[in-house]
Amino acid sequence: MNHCRRTQESEVTIAMSATYLMDLVRGRLTVQTDKSPSQYRGIAHALATMLCEEGPRALYKGWLPSVIGVVPYVGLNFAVYESLKDWLIKTKPYGLAEDAELSGTTKLACGAAAGTMG
Repeated sequence: MNHCRRTQESEVTIAMSATYLMDLVRGRLTVQTDKSPSQYRGIAHALATMLCEEGPRALYKGWLPSVIGVVPYVGLNFAVYESLKDWLIKTKPYGLAEDAELSGTTKLACGAAAGTMG
């Protein structure tokens, strides 16, 4: 289970790396006002302005704290999902588990429950 948790945390880190840049631009576009130092006209203009005025390092400034904040959430979510899945396989309530395997719908419900708790 440790290996699976590390793999999932690595996947989250990769996903955050891929989407962080767009999330950063979305945030800047959202909070800009008439008095903001830079007026962005769109995504491409925001990226070009940030790159020219702040340099390439500005594009991923804040990435590490974001990853550090998400990893515990993913670990908790994974632990709840696995615990719920194992409990359903052991107790077999309402016939949800057959031959130590859960249906896709039951796995989806476990994931939804883990997401609401985590």
